[in-house]
Amino acid sequence: MHRRPFLSRLCLGAVAATAGCLSRRDDRDHSATSRTRSTGTDASPPRSADRTRVAAGDTARRTVGTGSLDAGGLRRPARIAFTNPTSEPHDGTLTISRHGERVLDEPVTLAADASLVASLTDLGAYTARVSGPTLRGKQTATLLPGAFTCNATSTAITVQDDATLSSTRVSTRMACPGVVTDNVAAGDTTTETVGAAGAGGDYALRLRNATAASWTTRLRVDTDSTPRFDGVYTLAPDSTAVVRLRDRRAYTASMRVLGTEATATARVTPADFDCPSAATRVSIDAAGSLSVARDPSASCPTSSV
Repeated sequence: MHRRPFLSRLCLGAVAATAGCLSRRDDRDHSATSRTRSTGTDASPPRSADRTRVAAGDTARRTVGTGSLDAGGLRRPARIAFTNPTSEPHDGTLTISRHGERVLDEPVTLAADASLVASLTDLGAYTARVSGPTLRGKQTATLLPGAFTCNATSTAITVQDDATLSSTRVSTRMACPGVVTDNVAAGDTTTETVGAAGAGGDYALRLRNATAASWTTRLRVDTDSTPRFDGVYTLAPDSTAVVRLRDRRAYTASMRVLGTEATATARVTPADFDCPSAATRVSIDAAGSLSVARDPSASCPTSSV
């Protein structure tokens, strides 16, 4: 059996530019959120009649998404792998969905100690599933938006010696300043701060969900193209996320609703800090769209949204 050498390679590949593989979660026995098991075959038709064949000891790599995580912010792509560390070849199909939409569906034959690795380059909620004619049952793993941080994260669905499947998550555990993931309960407000108190200003960005449904939204704050804050908020009905800006300088705030992919941008200038009650208010509507409005006091100048 060759499981230990493979996991070492997976860890090293995931963290080549970081401080090392420091955290590992094994879901084979007790995690219902990232693993389910059932019998039967995969009823979903493959995307193509062609089957990818990966030779012994090799890795086939795929890139999934538009690359938005590489384009800015403090979060980095995550990876999902289908691995065969056994001494026998196995056929299986790796299917990955994002918010219920299929983004990869690849039949593959993995020789001994071979793998298929997909890099997920867009933030989102992912479900990966592996099943196949030479495998006993299916394996499902989930990757939620909070798993995308400044750390390198890899989730492996692995063939065991008895042809069953298990899932294991491997990640680094570096501190990620400015990266926040939060679930805000109905009617509640959560507040984060960018910059130090007394740094010359106080300006509020308010993201509110006034609908009867929950929405997950990414809120990024940059200064001069430098990322300062990267929040992912799951907002229950009538809840609000507030980001207070303390440094008197120019900011760009970018919002994206996951699932609908609606976006909005707001800009804050140094002059906006002259208004002690001023704020930028961003609202999510029932369709998952965003609207942006300024809320200045009567004596304050108004800059463009």
